[in-house]
Amino acid sequence: MADQNTLVYFTVLHVLLNICLHTCQGKIFSRESQRHKQTVIVYLNDYNLNQVFDRKRRDVSDVGSVPTESNVKNNSLLSSSVFRIPDKLHSQAVVHWSGENGKVVFVLTRQTEHGFVTDSTLWRSSDYGTTFQRIDLPSDAVAEFIYSSPVKRNQLILTDILNKKVHYTNDEGITWTSSYVAFEPDKLLLHPTENQWLLGYSVISMELFSSGDFGKTWTLLHEAVSHRFYWAVENVDQKNLTVHMEIQDLHMLGPSKYLACVAPDCQDVTPDKDIGEIDPFSMIVRNEYVFVQFQ
Repeated sequence: MADQNTLVYFTVLHVLLNICLHTCQGKIFSRESQRHKQTVIVYLNDYNLNQVFDRKRRDVSDVGSVPTESNVKNNSLLSSSVFRIPDKLHSQAVVHWSGENGKVVFVLTRQTEHGFVTDSTLWRSSDYGTTFQRIDLPSDAVAEFIYSSPVKRNQLILTDILNKKVHYTNDEGITWTSSYVAFEPDKLLLHPTENQWLLGYSVISMELFSSGDFGKTWTLLHEAVSHRFYWAVENVDQKNLTVHMEIQDLHMLGPSKYLACVAPDCQDVTPDKDIGEIDPFSMIVRNEYVFVQFQ
């Protein structure tokens, strides 16, 4: 970058989300139960916005167009603001906005090497991206992803895979608490209706854990779990803490099996014998259906 300072470009509500969706070479992480909540990975080198743009306002019909200097200046309906984050070390930013009508925006700037996050800094805005303040996490913290509760947007959790930690907040990022975990938290799945419950998964060990206190303590649910696991479907499963999962052959050579249990008591539950053996990585839970593929 010609300018070593990180430049993050923010616009109102849908403009912020849709611009990133159409212009960034990254991924968007969302859940169906969080239609108004988005997390976007932005590769900062993709942008060339080298000056502060005047505040403008744009109609909703124009959402999704590429945010170039010319079309920002020429469109009088766009409302935008630019804040220059003083971060010279990181080349990526995870932008998170926690919900409709919310003014709090988070930016997690980070650096990666060989696909692993090696350093990061968390920034918080309480005025919808006009200004940001750096969040003081523990000095050794290497936050990788941001997750927010589908039930209460003031509850967020950061995963620190390198240090086997999670950092969580109950006041939308004003204060944070750190907790060690017994696994590498590669993936979290927050419960769609129970705000204190979440699942944590380690890709290497293939272990699935659950927490009933929003990340403070964890219980091993099952081993040899593939990345196909789901929380209960509301108004379908009789118990809200039901977990659907695909159990793999330990050597990853044989077929998988389908298992459903109620967290946190899953250790002694056996796979469903009626379904039997299924193809690996084939289980999908959608509404009232469980889809599997047989050998």
